[in-house]
Amino acid sequence: MRPNDVLTRMRAVLSSRTTREAMIFAFFVVLSATAWFMQVLHDNYNIDIPVPLVLTNVPKGVVITDTLPPELIVKVNDRGSTVLSHYLTTDPPPVAISFDDYNTSVPVGTVHIATSQLVKKLQSYLPPNSSVQRIIGDTISFSYNRGVSRRLPVVVCGVIESTHHTYVHSIRTTPDSVTVYAPMAVLDTMTHAPTLPLTLRGLNSDLTVHAQMASSRGVRCVPEVVRTDIHIDSYTEKTVEVPITGINFPADKQLRTFPTKVSVKFRVGMANYNAVTADMFAITVSYEELLRTNHCRLRLKTLPLGVSNATLSKTEVDFLIEQIN
Repeated sequence: MRPNDVLTRMRAVLSSRTTREAMIFAFFVVLSATAWFMQVLHDNYNIDIPVPLVLTNVPKGVVITDTLPPELIVKVNDRGSTVLSHYLTTDPPPVAISFDDYNTSVPVGTVHIATSQLVKKLQSYLPPNSSVQRIIGDTISFSYNRGVSRRLPVVVCGVIESTHHTYVHSIRTTPDSVTVYAPMAVLDTMTHAPTLPLTLRGLNSDLTVHAQMASSRGVRCVPEVVRTDIHIDSYTEKTVEVPITGINFPADKQLRTFPTKVSVKFRVGMANYNAVTADMFAITVSYEELLRTNHCRLRLKTLPLGVSNATLSKTEVDFLIEQIN
């Protein structure tokens, strides 16, 4: 089709009655929408806006144990034009709450601030024609501590489990203790500083995580996060020869067994393999039991820490009670 034919057809479409009526209708729709939008911008509206809070002028040596809420929800009334240009397109600046404006003379305390006291301060942060109608919530507060503290060891809380053929060899934190800021009555009841519970299952290799220190109202730990190194070790088997020992024998009698030693097979972590020795076990036979049964049944009386699944190569042995001259 030639360009002249296209132009001719377009002129014909635009000059048709249906097209003219559609264009007139669209014009009035746009005109009505514009008038409605101008009316909306002129009318007043209530809007909830989040206003950030920041605590300023905190003296050196003062620790804030409970902070202010991050923001206040303020119901503001203003024209639609201001709502559109200011509140929906820009973030309001933070409102500064000065530590020095309140009575904080005691070593440990909590400051309660009625939100009604903040209306005038909030008004200065808003556009000139805006008015604060209401602040959501009656009171905000913060707690402070002027150095009342104690250094306490960190205890990792929660569930930390390894796979079937491994075990948790050690859990160490860096640092291993934290400074706990709290009222003295609370510090006197604390023996350690717990972390928030960790849930780690199915571990089969070493792992490092960062644990958040637990806190409560008026209590804060510094630092608030500790590095936690979890060492996972593998199990292996070991066998040692342990002598049989008689107990509660009279002074003029002694026990002889055949054999004098039995093998103890057990499961132990590879990290402790060389540390576990035969003298850490005790296999005993009591004099009273031998008199009652005439059977020398062996008992594994002492088992070292970290050893499990211990079994004896023999549970009974031949014996002889000798008279000592």
